[in-house]
Parts: sequence; C-alpha cells; structure tokens
Amino acid sequence: MMRFILVNGRIPRMATYCVLCGAKIEGNYVRDISTQFCYCDGVCFAGHPILPQRALVLRARAVS
Repeated sequence: MMRFILVNGRIPRMATYCVLCGAKIEGNYVRDISTQFCYCDGVCFAGHPILPQRALVLRARAVS
C-alpha cells in the first residue's frame, strides 16, 4: 500500500528539492509518508518505486 500527502499552496521551511529530478519545491509537492522524501509532482512520485536507491544516494550526497 502506498501512502503519500499531496501538499498544495505551502512552501517547505527549508529549501527543498525533488529527490528524483532535483527541481526546487515551490508551493505544490508530494511527500512520501514512509521516507519523508519530497517530490515536485505526481509524475516524479509515480516514478519513485523504481528508483528508491538513487534517491537515497542523492540525499546522502547532499548531506555529506
């Protein structure tokens, strides 16, 4: 079962980027509840099951 939150008209507190395509999140986005990852739109979110490791690697690189 897939769980997510569709956020409309709200900008995240910190500068946030889509974990899949790297686009800056502004106003509308999708947040995966299980991983807390943000996606710029439904298209990126729909592509996330095939690339979860890539998202984790990108997040790890951003932190280090």
